[in-house]
Amino acid sequence: MIPRGARGRVSRVLVAVTVASFLLLFLALPVGRGGASRRPGAASSSSSIRGPTAPGPTSSALVRGAFLASAATTLAVAWWRRRRAGASRGGKPPPARRARWDGSRWVELDTDDADPTQSKTTTTHAAAPPRGPFTSGASVQRPPGPSAYDPTVPFAPKTSANSATHDSGTNGTNGTNGSHQMYQSDDAVDAFARWDAAEALRWARVEREDEERQRLREEREEEREERMFQKKERKKERRAAERAERERGRVASAKEKWAAHEARWATLEADPPGGGGDAGSAGPLRYDDVPWPPKMTAMLRAACGESSIDGGEGERKSAYRRLIRRWHPDKFGARFGERVRAGGEEARVMERVNAVARALNQEFAGRA
Repeated sequence: MIPRGARGRVSRVLVAVTVASFLLLFLALPVGRGGASRRPGAASSSSSIRGPTAPGPTSSALVRGAFLASAATTLAVAWWRRRRAGASRGGKPPPARRARWDGSRWVELDTDDADPTQSKTTTTHAAAPPRGPFTSGASVQRPPGPSAYDPTVPFAPKTSANSATHDSGTNGTNGTNGSHQMYQSDDAVDAFARWDAAEALRWARVEREDEERQRLREEREEEREERMFQKKERKKERRAAERAERERGRVASAKEKWAAHEARWATLEADPPGGGGDAGSAGPLRYDDVPWPPKMTAMLRAACGESSIDGGEGERKSAYRRLIRRWHPDKFGARFGERVRAGGEEARVMERVNAVARALNQEFAGRA
């Protein structure tokens, strides 16, 4: 039986022999025909052309041999091609090939170790070879009927195949459910044990690597969340500090404004602006010369302070009397009337004075 890998080479050799035979045939025939066609006694004009010759025994034998070789080679090529076509269409394998049940599948063999007449089997070809020490390129055959290989008993005890096969009552099966459980050799069992241990170690390593990657992902996520939380806290603290700074600036600015207001009143009362004119020694008082309060509704609170307003009613009343003597229209007119009239803006000044006096009364009445 020619191996599968050498079929292409045999075909090429047969085709080459056939082509050579036909070439030899065509090269040999013209010699006989040319010699037979010449007439005896014909003269030749060239020194290279000899006289008439008859086909000799060597040429005849060569022609006959070429015919026979061409015919034989053609028949051999046709037979070989037909045999290969029959094998590719699913023909029966050569009788020398046998199959044996190795405990999980049927494996084709090249020896007569197994009895092929036990039962009719079906051959299945897997798409991908399985992993393990018992993988090979042989076809996998499964026994017919409901019985199957017992996965709970991967291998039989380490017993020789001959003694296990001829044991009474077993006939090469498990002996419990009738499955075709063949006995394995010591080398096969040891090889499977080594492969199984290596697979267990490999998958354990894969699981450890998965756990490590998951742990690293969780740690990175926790660190990211912690950084975001700290960033938010810092932003919140910065905003609170900015608000406090603005509040302190606002309070300081308000205090500065009220202090400047009181200073201008002291200057107005001590050294009036202007000089000469109808107002005598005091100069005219215009609208812009009057130190108006920064906020009319907060005069009493600014004069007393927050603590005095909340806890000291006497101090609050004293501040109110002092401010009302300053801003009451009659009091203001009696004190600065001549100077305001001299400034020429009496109506505008008195209108603003009346508004300040009303705001002061409303603030005092609202907290009374």
